[in-house]
Amino acid sequence: MESQNKLCSLSCEHVAACANKCPKTVSWGENSLIAIGSGQSIVICVNLLKDERKTFKKIIKTLNGNHGRVNCVSWIRDMDKSVGRSGSFLVSGSADGTLTVWGCKKVADEHFEFDVMCSLHDSDGGGIACIDAIMYQNVSPAKGRCYLIASCGIDTDVKIWCNQDSCVKSLVQIQTISINPSLALTLSLHTLNQQPILICGLDNSRVHLYTSHQENDEHSFKYALSLAGHEDWVRGSDFVTLLNNDVLLATSSQDGFIRLWRISLQKEIDDSDASELKVKEMSFEISSLGHEKRYIVSLDAVLSGHEGWVYSVNWSALDSENKVLYLLSASMDKSLVLWKLDTENQIWIEDARFGEVGGNTLGFYGAYFSPDNREILAHSYNGALHLWEKFDGSDAWKTGVVISGHFGAVLDLSWEPNFGRYIVTTSTDQTTRLFSKWSLGQKDSWHEIARPQVHGYDMQSVAMIDSYRFVSGADEKVLRVFEAPDTFIKNFETLTRVVLERSSPGPEGATVPALGLSNKAVFSIESQSNQETPTTRGEQYIENQFKKCLIYQPPTEEYLLQNSLWPETHKLYWHVYEIFCVAANSSGTLVATTAKASTPEHSTIVLWDTNSWKDVGQLRGHTLTVTQIEFSPDGNFLLSVSRDRTWILHVIAGDCHSGYSTRIFARSDKKTCHSRIIWSASWTHDSKFFCTGSRDKKLMFWKVASGNSTNQSTGDNILVEKVLVVNFTVAITAVAFSKSYINGSDYLLAIGKENGHIELNTFAISPQFQCSMLRAFDVNESHGTCVKRMKWRPMQQESDEHYLASCGADNMFKIFSVSCTARQTS
Repeated sequence: MESQNKLCSLSCEHVAACANKCPKTVSWGENSLIAIGSGQSIVICVNLLKDERKTFKKIIKTLNGNHGRVNCVSWIRDMDKSVGRSGSFLVSGSADGTLTVWGCKKVADEHFEFDVMCSLHDSDGGGIACIDAIMYQNVSPAKGRCYLIASCGIDTDVKIWCNQDSCVKSLVQIQTISINPSLALTLSLHTLNQQPILICGLDNSRVHLYTSHQENDEHSFKYALSLAGHEDWVRGSDFVTLLNNDVLLATSSQDGFIRLWRISLQKEIDDSDASELKVKEMSFEISSLGHEKRYIVSLDAVLSGHEGWVYSVNWSALDSENKVLYLLSASMDKSLVLWKLDTENQIWIEDARFGEVGGNTLGFYGAYFSPDNREILAHSYNGALHLWEKFDGSDAWKTGVVISGHFGAVLDLSWEPNFGRYIVTTSTDQTTRLFSKWSLGQKDSWHEIARPQVHGYDMQSVAMIDSYRFVSGADEKVLRVFEAPDTFIKNFETLTRVVLERSSPGPEGATVPALGLSNKAVFSIESQSNQETPTTRGEQYIENQFKKCLIYQPPTEEYLLQNSLWPETHKLYWHVYEIFCVAANSSGTLVATTAKASTPEHSTIVLWDTNSWKDVGQLRGHTLTVTQIEFSPDGNFLLSVSRDRTWILHVIAGDCHSGYSTRIFARSDKKTCHSRIIWSASWTHDSKFFCTGSRDKKLMFWKVASGNSTNQSTGDNILVEKVLVVNFTVAITAVAFSKSYINGSDYLLAIGKENGHIELNTFAISPQFQCSMLRAFDVNESHGTCVKRMKWRPMQQESDEHYLASCGADNMFKIFSVSCTARQTS
C-alpha cells in the first residue's frame, strides 16, 4: 500500500458501553474518574458540567489490551492522602489471569493519558475475580512508598503483590496465601499503625483478617483471626477510619445482613469496669520493626433491611468537612439502602432507599459514593448503570444522566436514512437500542434515548426503512417490523430540538404482555385508566405497563426498559433458520433478508415489499450462509457475499404496482475471488464500485460496468471487473465506503479487522487504481475484539466532516467524527 501525506483529524464522539456482569467491575477514584470493566476493555468516565446543579457522565477514554474479560477494577487508594497522588494508578484483573497496572496523568480538562505501567501474570493461570490496592508510606525510610495489591481468583489462593523499589513498575508477587478449600469473594486492604491489614470474605460465611509483619524491609501477611456471624457467602467488604482513629469494617453477605466490626487500639483494663456487660472482643497484634501494638475487634452493629443477597457495601468519604458517616449497600432485591448513624440513639437507620421498579432486571451488583458524597453510582446484574445526585441546599436524591450500552456483542447498526439524526443498534443482549444527540449547546452529547425492542432471542441484524420504521431479525427465525410511537417523537424533539414530521398520528407507546415477545401497541392511555378491572393477566401487573412520560433529559434505565418500546406492526415468516442479515434500499420500498444456511435452498435471499409486507421475490445462487447484503445507492443492484466465498450481483427492476423482476447480473469466479469466507462488502456512493473483505486477509475492489465492457484480449463482455487487490496481515471483517468524495475524486473507506483495529483508507481511480492508508486508529480508539459492522452517517450537506459508526464483539458501539483530505506524494 502506498503512503500519503496525512491530513486527517479524528475524534471519538460517543462510546456506548456498560459494566460487565461481575460484582467488582466499577471503581470511582478520588480523582473523580470512574473506571468500568466493559468486555475486554476498560472505559473511563468523567463528569461534564451542564449547569451548577446538574452533571452528566461521558466516556472519555477506552483502554484496550486485555486478552480476557475484565472481571474487576480498582483505583489504588492513597492511605496517606498525599496531594497529587490519589487516582494516579488503576489496577484491572481479567479472566486470563492478568493484572494490569495503568498510570493516569491529567493533561488538560477532560483529557487524561493512560499508560501500562506493568502487567502481572498469575502463575497458576486462573481468572482473577476480585482485587484491592493501596499505596502508603513505609515505616522504613529506605523503602519509600509501598504499592500493595491483593488479588484472588478461581484457584482459591490470594496473591500479594508489592513493589521492589519506590516505583510502581517494579511490582512482583511476594506472597501466596492459601485459603483452600474456601474461595475469597471479596478483598479489602487498609492500614493500622502504618502497616497494612487484609480482609478476605469467604464462601464459608467467614471473614478472615490477616496482619502484615515487616522484617528486613519485607512484608509478610499472617493469619490473625476469623470473624464469625454471617450465615452465607460473604460478598462485600469496606473499611473506613473514623475521626477518633477507630476503624469500621462493613461486611455483607448472601444471608441478607450487613455486619459492622469496630477495630480499635486496646487500652489498659480498668478494674472498675469489670462488672459492666461488654460485647465479645477478639484481639490481634501488629508488629513493625520490633514495635508491637494490640488491637481489639468487636461487633458494632448488624443491619437488616434487604430481602436478597447483599453484594456490596461502600462507606462515604469522612473528613473534617464530611463529619456525617453513611454506608451504602447494594442487593439483588433490586434496591440500594443508604444507612446513617443516629448519633442520639447510637443506632443505624435507613436514610434513603433507591432501586428499580418493574422490568426484567435482577438487582444490583454494586454501588459507590462519589468522592464528594454528592452522587451515587450503581451497576445492576445486566450491566446497566444508575446514577443519583444530591446538590447543595437539597435533601432529595434525583436521578442523573449516566452512560449506557449493550452487555453483549453488538452485531449490527443502521442510521436513520434521511439525515442520520439517530442510529439503531442490535446485540446478543437481546435488545435493540436507539442513540441520538442530546442538545446542550456547546456540549451536545450522544445518549441512548430509547430501547425499541427488548426481546427473548439474541438480536442479529437491523435495517432502518425510513425515519419511523425499522425491521430486525433474531435467532427466532422471524422478522419483526416496528413503528415509532408518538411519545418517542415528542421526546425526541424535546431532547434533540429536531422536528420529526409524520403525516398521521400513531400509537402512544407499546407494552409487552406477560410471557410475550411482541410489542403490543398502546393507543390511548386515558382509555386504559378508565377500565375498572384489568381484562388480561398482563394488565394486572401495572409496573410492567407503558406509562406515558415526557422527558427533558436522557432517560433512566427503568424508563428505557418499560416506556420506550416501539409498537410492532408486522411479523415476516419465510426463513426456517436463524435470521442473519437484513438490508433496506435507499427509497425504503424493499427489504432483503437472509438466514443461516448450509444448503442452497436455505441460502435464499427474500425480498419484501414494505407497503404490503409480502415477499415479492427469492434470489438464489449461494450455497452457504449469506453474511452481508447491501443495496446499491441507486437502487438498481443488490450485492450479496457469502460463506461460500463468492459474491453475487442481483438486478432488481419494477415497483410495487407493476411487480418486481430479478436476475443475476454477475457473480464471482472462485478461482479469481477470495479463498476464505467473505465477511463484508460495501458500495461507493455513486454505485460504480464495491469492495469485499474476507478472512483470507484480502480486500478486493470491483468495478461495475455502466454498459457493455469488453476484454480486449478475449473479446468477452465484462460486467464486473476486479480492479485491485490489497493484502493485509489480519482478516477483514467490516468495510464501509463514505457517502461522498474526499479530495475531489477519491473514495474514503473504513476497514475493520478481526483484532478490532480500524483503518481509514482512500481508494483512488486516477491515474491508476490504488488504495492508500490515510490513518490507522489508535489501539484505544479501536475495538478490543472483532469489528462486526461499520456504517457512515448519511450526509446532510456536502462537508469535509464525516461520521463513522462502528460496533464489535467487545460489546461496544462507537461514533467517530472524521475530517480529512489527502494529497498524493510525488
